[in-house]
Amino acid sequence: MPVRAGTNLILDVSDLVFYIGHHDNLTGIQRVQACLLLALFRVGSSSSITCLSWDRVNARFLKLNNSYFVRLLKDITRPKSDRVIEFDVRAARMGILPECQPFHALPPQTEENMFVLLGAAWVNSDYFYEITKIKRQLRAKFACVIHDLIPIYARETCDQGTAEVFRVFLEQAYRLTDLFICVSENTRRDLERFAAAEGFPAPQACVVTHATEFRDVADIVEFRPEGSRSLPSHSLPESFVLFVSTIEGRKNHRFAFNIWRKLLSTYGDETPVLVCVGRFGWRSEEFIRDVVATNNLSGKIIIKSDVSDEELDELYDRCMFTIYPSLYEGWGLPISESLGKGKLCVCSNTSSMPEAGQEFALYIEPTDPTAAFETVKALIEDRPRLASLNLRIRQGFVPKSWTQAAEEYLEVLSELSS
Repeated sequence: MPVRAGTNLILDVSDLVFYIGHHDNLTGIQRVQACLLLALFRVGSSSSITCLSWDRVNARFLKLNNSYFVRLLKDITRPKSDRVIEFDVRAARMGILPECQPFHALPPQTEENMFVLLGAAWVNSDYFYEITKIKRQLRAKFACVIHDLIPIYARETCDQGTAEVFRVFLEQAYRLTDLFICVSENTRRDLERFAAAEGFPAPQACVVTHATEFRDVADIVEFRPEGSRSLPSHSLPESFVLFVSTIEGRKNHRFAFNIWRKLLSTYGDETPVLVCVGRFGWRSEEFIRDVVATNNLSGKIIIKSDVSDEELDELYDRCMFTIYPSLYEGWGLPISESLGKGKLCVCSNTSSMPEAGQEFALYIEPTDPTAAFETVKALIEDRPRLASLNLRIRQGFVPKSWTQAAEEYLEVLSELSS
């Protein structure tokens, strides 16, 4: 369902641009934005979509070139050596991409304007001052996507400075936001809980969950070049379990390490390898020390920090199952992506993760390593049961495409504009 005719969709993608300037591959919220944007351009009208990036040098919004930005987002999902779209990474860190122009918020004629914040904006202290001006000049409505309230309700798992800045951001957002789009029912409940604690009225909020795939088939077919490479077979162990996540304290990598150390003492060389895919983040030091001190747990832990979407897709294909013992999530993208690939995920039973895993995941308590060990051990020992669980997923799990997610976004925005 397209946004109502005559409506301009203005998307703030600033933090995605900043991220591209700092990292070779997209993860988490930034990958969600990229997949959603590609789908929005596919199902919506490109002429009615404007992507903005905050220019940190000149303190202004820039209008991105839609054609260039789409090509860049498709290109960045490929292995770095295969990419062809060029840009200045130092300029991107300042919010600047090739072919962008200053954004002029001209008063509307007959069109309606919908301004949507897709990612993070709390790094810009003047953000809502700018949004206030744009709302007034364009007579626009403002929608804010809420991916999680981790800095509020799992504050001990993130940087305390970020937690305080996020709280201020959320308080300001309540005053200007016409619609909050939450990525899970749990996140909406957290948002309502925050509003009640702060004495705010209940927020106008809806839920649009993430897709269960990296990209739509249309993007893969359209942009995969001849001879596109994948991971060589010899670079992967014969039998492995996959853990996809930024390596940081909240994701509970030490919990997984302790499970695998116990597995190693039980099975020795027959222990499947744990392949951890993700860049290093906050509070990863203890896990890294454990890995280094044990020589990668005698080779039974492999860390891959620079993996493209194409390569990750193959890792999902080849793994036995996946594990995700995170302490708290806004959604749990690796869970639903694992199920979308027909692979069982052993994941935590907290926050939003049961929404992502539905009845197809196996749930563990992320503070009970003994019970989690028994769950993983049972899967390794009973391969027919594991095969049956994976078959059940392939037969019963209903995947969700990014095209479907984009259509749901356009529907809720259309309802807001009307």
